[in-house]
Order: sequence, then structure tokens, then C-alpha cells
Amino acid sequence: MAKRFCNHVLLRVRASPSPPPGLRYLLLSTAAPTPGASPFIAGYLVSSCGLSPEMAARASKYLSHLRTPEKPDAVLSFLRSKGFDDDQIRKTVSARPQVLCADVERTLEPRFRALEELGFGGPALSELINRNSRFLCLRQDRVILPNISTLVQECGIRESRVLTILQRSSSLVSRSASSLKEVIGRADELGFNRNSRMFEHALCVLSRYSRATVASKLGRFARFGWTEQEALHAVRLGPFVLTMSDEKLRKSMDFLIGEAGQKPARLASNPAVLTYSLEKRVIPRYRVLQFLELRGLREGTMAFLTALGLPERKFLEKFVSPYVETFPELHQAYVPAATPGKSTGIIAV
Repeated sequence: MAKRFCNHVLLRVRASPSPPPGLRYLLLSTAAPTPGASPFIAGYLVSSCGLSPEMAARASKYLSHLRTPEKPDAVLSFLRSKGFDDDQIRKTVSARPQVLCADVERTLEPRFRALEELGFGGPALSELINRNSRFLCLRQDRVILPNISTLVQECGIRESRVLTILQRSSSLVSRSASSLKEVIGRADELGFNRNSRMFEHALCVLSRYSRATVASKLGRFARFGWTEQEALHAVRLGPFVLTMSDEKLRKSMDFLIGEAGQKPARLASNPAVLTYSLEKRVIPRYRVLQFLELRGLREGTMAFLTALGLPERKFLEKFVSPYVETFPELHQAYVPAATPGKSTGIIAV
């Protein structure tokens, strides 16, 4: 499947300069909104597309020429036939109102067929469009296919990984060729190995931020005792730490360093722990381990950060379930604390 997909992409990129009619023109107009929204379309957006009155008022400015429901009805029917649910239709129309003006046979069907040929079908197709409505108006032969070719041929990304990357970060291939190459260059500058899975993650993360923003995010780690090299080391191991908010990072660092006694350098080598929920994972597990250690019951040499990384079932089997009869309060307090939606238990040490 993956090999056929990549062969198809490379053949399309190398094909003759006269692309198929369905790929020759932009699907949807990106022109500025026209003043004087139609009362009909505003009501239609609310009743048929699920938009709020406020959202409908904004979106209807792009659709002022519509006076009858025939074309929008055909578009909605087509989207539903492709697996779009009501919420996905609402989000797509809100992000790209002009889709309601599209001709189903001449524009939407060729566009969706082209995406299906790339390996997207069923829920994956509707989710892709819902996450990035630009796929409805980009010229596939000019933007998407060449960018995919760059990822495969120049970056050496394995064929089996291409679809996964597109699903995770569709914006990576919906940008200009120069913008994609700039993102790739920044990943190289940060020291990512192109043969590493983290290189793929880095491309997805870096595509969301400017160079200046990434520099700012790297600089904030110094406030918690990381050297520049330690910060770069952490990012190479887990590019996702760049996506953390300042507040989340501060709270995680404050607890892990201040209360749990972890060294900053140790955290730099285990960046994933910074992303765990303090309330539902880090603090409850820390209290359990503290409870057992004070009673001389913590066997083995498993480090705290390693214990944090265990799947929930494994953590229960190793540190909670063996003591259900001896210390029932441990289980009674930990399970609610670690369960989403439950009130937090208090583990007395």
C-alpha cells in the first residue's frame, strides 16, 4: 500500500506538464468577501450547516451571490457521502465558506478522487480536510505532490511513514516548496538525524513555528537550569517539548525539580515526562512511590522517571496491586487520582 502510494506520487510529479483537468485550476475562490450578505445564505448556514448566527454572519459575506439552495445542498450531500459528519461539515464550512459554491462534478469529485489516490479514504479523508481546509483549494500538481516528493527523495523518509506524517501535520505539505525546504533546513540546524523518527516529528513541530519563536522557546529552558546543549539535547529527543505552554512547562519543572528532587540534566534526557499530566500522572505516581519507599517496600532500582513512563496497567501491577490488602488506602486513593474525570484522591505518606 505504502509503496504503491509513493510510486504513484513520484510518477505524478514526473508526469507531463499538462496535468489532468481536475488538477489544473484552484477549486475555490480565495477572493475577498463581498459586502451585503444574503439573508437566505445566513439562514442556510445556521439551519443546514450548523453554524452559530455569529459564524454565519461572517461566512455569508463570502457567499452573497447565492440565492437558492441547489448548489450548497449538492455540496453538503457530497461531503456526507464522503463520510463527513455534522460537526466536520460545520468546521469545514466555517473555515472555507466558498466550498458551498463549488461544482461537485467538475471540482469536488476530482479533488477528492486525487486525495483518495494518495491513500486517503473514509474517515482519514474527512479528517484530513477538516484539519486543513486548504486542501480544498490547493493545486495538487503544483504544491502537494512536489512536497511529498521532497520528503521521500530528499529527506529519505521511508515510504511507510509518508501517510502518517500527512495525517499528523497536513500543513507540512500544503505550504510552498521554499517554505518546506526552510523547515527542513531548520531541523538540520537543530541537529536532527534524518534517519531518526524524531526528524519526522521535528518537521511537524517546526512547521508550526517561526525561527524566532523556536529560538524563544529554546531560551526559556535556561530559566530551569538547562544549558544550551541540554536544551538542544531535550528537543532532539522530544521535539514535542517545543509545543508546551510556558505555564505547563513551569509547573512540570517546578514539581519535578523542586519537590521530586530531579536534576535538570536528568529531565533533559527524559523530556517526555514534562508533557505528562501533573494531576493525573506525575503527582499520584510520585506519592505512591514515596509511600512505599518510606515503608521500605519499594523493591528494585527502577528510577522515578522510568516509573513515570510505565503504562498505567504496568504501574498498577508493580506498585499498587501487590499492596491492596496490606494498604487498601493506597489503591483507594491512587485509582481516582489517576483516572480522568474522577475526583483526586489524597495519598497520605
